[in-house]
Amino acid sequence: MSGLLVTSAQAQSAATEKKATVAPKTLPVESATVNKASLDTEESFKFLGNQLLFQVKKRLNLTTEEEEKKQSKSTENKKFSFFGIEIERE
Repeated sequence: MSGLLVTSAQAQSAATEKKATVAPKTLPVESATVNKASLDTEESFKFLGNQLLFQVKKRLNLTTEEEEKKQSKSTENKKFSFFGIEIERE
């Protein structure tokens, strides 16, 4: 009986060793550097206020396509700062 336990333990250790030799797959990482505009506290509040106003106008169908394109370009790459706490938008 003890010989059977030793044999099964050796078989299990050999199976785990085979699994360990398989190299893990690596995913390609995009190395794009994004230049984010950093806003201070006052600018952050103004920006968020303008965003809120724009969304209200958009929901009421008071905006044009040109305004929507301009707004979408201005919202990219922003980093907010509220009283020393920085928030990045992705």
